[in-house]
Amino acid sequence: VDYDYLVIATGPKLAFEEVQGLGPHGGHTQSICKTGHAEIAYADFEKFAADPEIYDQVVMVPFSPPQSASLGEADSVDLLLTFRNTHGWISGGLAEAVFAEFARVLKPGGVLGVVQHRSADGVDPAQSAESGYVSEQAVIDLARAAGLYLEARSEVNANPADSRDHEEGVWTLPPGLALCRDIESETEREACEAPYIEIGESDRMTLRFRKPLD
Repeated sequence: VDYDYLVIATGPKLAFEEVQGLGPHGGHTQSICKTGHAEIAYADFEKFAADPEIYDQVVMVPFSPPQSASLGEADSVDLLLTFRNTHGWISGGLAEAVFAEFARVLKPGGVLGVVQHRSADGVDPAQSAESGYVSEQAVIDLARAAGLYLEARSEVNANPADSRDHEEGVWTLPPGLALCRDIESETEREACEAPYIEIGESDRMTLRFRKPLD
């Protein structure tokens, strides 16, 4: 059976562990944060071009709405995954358009998987998104408005120790540790990091949506 997978793996923090095989260190993808990373990614892209018998079905699609807002042909993708991006789209006023594009590009019966830092229910997503968090209901509403339905949810990425009330938002917690990363003294930096490492990474929703067959 042939499957067409589309993974939206952008975001302000690295989380290669979210998807098996993701990332440049032991994985099979690249992360571009500066010029040197882009050069490495281009070298890997040239490997694709040099061996079309193996990589002829690999398509790299730039997706940076609103400048480049198309993910491909309508009804062309079986599975689409996005990790910890929804807050940025909400803050940028792009969320409705992005989810509509997800629905457009998915095949009938196709699946959208969403992992997102989770705020408490009832919190205004326009406000909570600034700290990186969005309520489950806000994400569900975005998907439903685009024509997708919620099929399943999981607590595999839940963290009840996350109070969601941090000076630098979700980026206070690992792996960002925003309040501590500029401390030069190793001892002081480790002391700063310790309580946040004890909390762990953010509390996250894990949702699976499906595009109706008709």
